[in-house]
Amino acid sequence: ADPAQAQLRWFIISDALRGKGLGRRLMQAAMDFATARYARVRLDTFGALHAARHLYEGFGFRKVLERPSTEWGPEVREQHWEWTR
Repeated sequence: ADPAQAQLRWFIISDALRGKGLGRRLMQAAMDFATARYARVRLDTFGALHAARHLYEGFGFRKVLERPSTEWGPEVREQHWEWTR
């Protein structure tokens, strides 16, 4: 809805491909595309995904909201992250 904001969704890497730098390369490509066009990028994730958190922080994302959620079944800590130019 906000023309100045992009949203990354479903950034998932197969377990078999983890640890090979593929996630970082995909994230770099997504951020190169988004940051050339938008002032803000947002994404949603879960608190238990520690490797993802490290990746997002490395690209300059900051957590702006965390709350409990049962939207996907069992309660998880839903997190909203933003990158701002």
